Amino acid sequence: MNTMVPPTEKSCYNHDEMENEERDHKKLGPRLGLFYIDPVVGKGLPMFLPKGAVIKRELEKFIVEEETKRGYQHVSTPDIARLALYQKSGHYPYYQDSMYAPIEIDDEKFMLRPMTCPHHFQLYLATSRSYRDLPLRIAELAKLYRYEQSGEIMGLQRTRVMCLADAHIFCVNEAEAEQEIGGALDLIEYAAGVLGLKLNEHYRYRLSLGDRADDKKYFKNDTAWEKGEALLRSLMHRRGSEFEEAKGEAAFYGPKIDIQMKNIHGKEDTAFTVQYDFCMPERFDLAYTNARGERQRPSARPSELWLS
Repeated sequence: MNTMVPPTEKSCYNHDEMENEERDHKKLGPRLGLFYIDPVVGKGLPMFLPKGAVIKRELEKFIVEEETKRGYQHVSTPDIARLALYQKSGHYPYYQDSMYAPIEIDDEKFMLRPMTCPHHFQLYLATSRSYRDLPLRIAELAKLYRYEQSGEIMGLQRTRVMCLADAHIFCVNEAEAEQEIGGALDLIEYAAGVLGLKLNEHYRYRLSLGDRADDKKYFKNDTAWEKGEALLRSLMHRRGSEFEEAKGEAAFYGPKIDIQMKNIHGKEDTAFTVQYDFCMPERFDLAYTNARGERQRPSARPSELWLS
């Protein structure tokens, strides 16, 4: 799982150097027979041993059962897709440096997928949708592949292959989207609690914002950015959650709420994220039929739980 070993003391932020070394998951994994990195297989490609595979399987079972209880519908999509899919979504221009190189087959280019968003949006388009179908919560335990730089690879925290508990929720309007985002945060807090992690002690919230002046990094729609950021900020205030705001940390398609955790060495990573996406419904021409029989654009919002 892409978080640190749960602490046994008050906080994972306070341990002397020797104890930190003993609690380093990169050492604990091989020592306990959970996982190891095989140099012949490659950097950033963890190999789970039988005991580790049992833990991984139990984590996956836990999150699937919990999501199912909360109305998520699980799907399964391919680990590979045509390059055209990521060009359609806009991910390729923004993320191609962290994607594996295209694979050419039968004069077409394919990519190992680095995210499930485009797959789930195409799945939404597979059939006509009514307002009665929304909110639609699509979820998947997906294998993802990202070409992380060698210097950034670290144990199970930063890898080149991972399992992501990914979900995309399609909503009728912004009010419903806000309610669904709150539900996703409830799920994250519950899952973290089961693992012994406490809000504001072992993890914290960050509201990641865009930068209106940077239209190379961010989708250009100032009005949508203002509304999306205001929606997330308002939700966090209503929940009574402490959070910091970070300009320039958003996804290219919208603002997000990141759950930040420090590892045993004091470096902070994003363990979970809930994103408000105002860009993809337009790019994929997503629609549903409203109560008046009219074609209408839904709100789409992805959430991510890292499981591998």
